Amino acid sequence: MTQDKRSVYSRTWDNYVTKSFPDIQSAPARKPGDLREWQVLNTTDDHYTWPGDEWGDADAVARILDTCVAPYLVAPPAHAVEIASGSGRMTRPFLDRFPNAQIGCFDISQAFLDQMHLRFPDEIASGQMTTHLLNDKPGFMYEAIETAGLQGRIDCLFSYDAMVHVELHTVLIYIATAAAVLKPGGLLSMSVADGANPLAFQKMLCNAPSVFRLGGQAGPHFQFMSHDILEYMLPRMGFAFDLHDCNGRDIFFSARLEDPGAARQAFRDAGSNWWLAP
Repeated sequence: MTQDKRSVYSRTWDNYVTKSFPDIQSAPARKPGDLREWQVLNTTDDHYTWPGDEWGDADAVARILDTCVAPYLVAPPAHAVEIASGSGRMTRPFLDRFPNAQIGCFDISQAFLDQMHLRFPDEIASGQMTTHLLNDKPGFMYEAIETAGLQGRIDCLFSYDAMVHVELHTVLIYIATAAAVLKPGGLLSMSVADGANPLAFQKMLCNAPSVFRLGGQAGPHFQFMSHDILEYMLPRMGFAFDLHDCNGRDIFFSARLEDPGAARQAFRDAGSNWWLAP
C-alpha cells in the first residue's frame, strides 16, 4: 500500500473538496434561521458552484477588498500573491478588479489547486497565474517567489478566511515571507481569528468538544490570536498596519512594509533562519 505523505492539515482540506463539498452541494439549501450568530460568513444560497462558495457571498468579498486592499494600493498591482487561494473565491474578484495583475496562488491542498486549474484555465495557460502546493518547508514560498525573479517586487500579498485555521507560528512564517518578498511599501493583508471577540468565543465554545477529541492535531477548527499579538508582532516584522472589522468576528489587517530587513533581523536575533530551514 502506498503511504499517504500528505500532512493531516492537507488531508483535511483535500477531504473537504472531494467529500464534504459534494454533500453540501446536494443538501437542501440552508435557511437564515439554520445558522448560528457566529456563522457570520456563511451563506444560504440554493446552489454552490465552487468549494468555499458557502463561506461568503459577493458582497462579503467586495467589502473585504474595498476595506483592506483598494485604499492601500497606490497603483494597480503588477504582481500579487495569495496564500490559501482555495478554489478562487477571493482570486476571481481580485483579478476582476486588477485584470493586469500576475498572481501566484499557494495552497496546502492539491484538491483545491485542481479546482483552480478548472476555474482559471486561460489565466494559467497565459502565465498570468501560477499555482504552488505548499509543504512543511518554512522557506518554500520564499524560494518559489525568488526563483521566479520576484523577490522584492510583489505589490500585494493577501490571505482571507484561511489564517483563521492556522497556528500562530505558521502565520508568523507567512508574515516574515511577506516581508522578504514585498517591495518597500508593499501591502500585506490577512484575516485571523480573534479569541477575545464575543462571536468568536461563541464559536470556540461550540467547537471545543470536537477539537478536544483531535488531541492537538491540525484540523479545520480556528486557531485564535488577539489584537495584542498582532500589535506586538507586525511592527517587529517591519510593518505599519491598520486593523479592520469586516464581519464582526475576525480581525482583518492591512500592513505596509516599512522596514524590509526587520523580520530577518528579528529571526537572526532569536537564533533562527527561517528562509534556510530544511
